[in-house]
Amino acid sequence: MCHHYKSAKHLPEHFVEEYHLRPDQRTLFDKLADELKDGGAWPLKSVPALRIDDAGELEAFGAEWGLLPRWWKPSDKSPKREKFQRGTFNARSETAATKPTFRDAFKRRRCLVPFVEFHERDHYFGVRRGDEFEPLAFAGLWESWQGAEADVLSVTFLTTEPNAEVRSVGHDRMPVLLATPADRRRWLVEGADGADDPLLQPFADGALSIRPK
Repeated sequence: MCHHYKSAKHLPEHFVEEYHLRPDQRTLFDKLADELKDGGAWPLKSVPALRIDDAGELEAFGAEWGLLPRWWKPSDKSPKREKFQRGTFNARSETAATKPTFRDAFKRRRCLVPFVEFHERDHYFGVRRGDEFEPLAFAGLWESWQGAEADVLSVTFLTTEPNAEVRSVGHDRMPVLLATPADRRRWLVEGADGADDPLLQPFADGALSIRPK
């Protein structure tokens, strides 16, 4: 499971150009990203993400990392929402379409979670372009939960089988990475056709750079 990543600190130009993002939404994303110390994201922290609004335009929003479905209620097993969310910061791509916690968001509430590096087994992974890592996006899901005292926006992102680089450090899962404009737009607008969809497959072998933590 991926429990740590480094967010894109500023929304890159290619994201802005892909979706003709409004200046106010770009400013909002950058403000949300600035609230993360050194860009580091962890479960239950508020992270910046992108989704399609009711007008069909891309908007930035901040959400707790760890999905909280709208039907959740306190129980003996999970008396507090935070305990529930600690088990939902990743969603397996093989079961997200059918598992009650994720299936409604998988159908209707998809998002992008921009990142520059993700962390597995004391190593960071990303796509290097020269001296820097290129901002990409995780295939995310979002939910809105309404409680008596507060409303909570939350996100998770999908995981899949590891590629060669992640497997080389002994880990058996990796996030679903959306590297191209076509993949990102398809995920937001159409979604995926089940676990075998090419959109949800491991990132290409040899495409990720690795650095020790």
